[in-house]
Amino acid sequence: MITAVLEAVHTAALASWFGCMCYSVMFVQRHPMRAREPAVWEVFVTEMVHGVRWIVLGTMAVIFPTWVALIALRIATADTGTVWLSLMATKSVLLIGVVLLFVYVSWHLWPLRIFALPEELPPIDRKFMNASQGLVLTLGGALALGVVAGHV
Repeated sequence: MITAVLEAVHTAALASWFGCMCYSVMFVQRHPMRAREPAVWEVFVTEMVHGVRWIVLGTMAVIFPTWVALIALRIATADTGTVWLSLMATKSVLLIGVVLLFVYVSWHLWPLRIFALPEELPPIDRKFMNASQGLVLTLGGALALGVVAGHV
């Protein structure tokens, strides 16, 4: 029973972050106002994401302990096997990648964006889009691997 609860909590937290990133990449970052009114867009985006860093850190505070607990429970109670270990190792690498991308966006790109001159924004925007797409891929990959591993 505890494994099922941990899996549900872990998957829900991971899926919610994945969903938010998909929405950001597909809709928010491609919004037409971005091209029409860049100055208004920057104010809007800054206001919209204010405080989101703490929500993501809270989500990570759910994802990582449940992840470690699920691995420990599986190792203690069931045969892990090579396939399961490979899936877990790959998912772990992806989750570490997620953290590194989040740190890069939050503590490197955002300060650059906040203090950038208007003419400096296009290359920073490209870096944001690339990092955001990387977050979608790594979160989606980790989510998929977790589901597959649950059936191995």
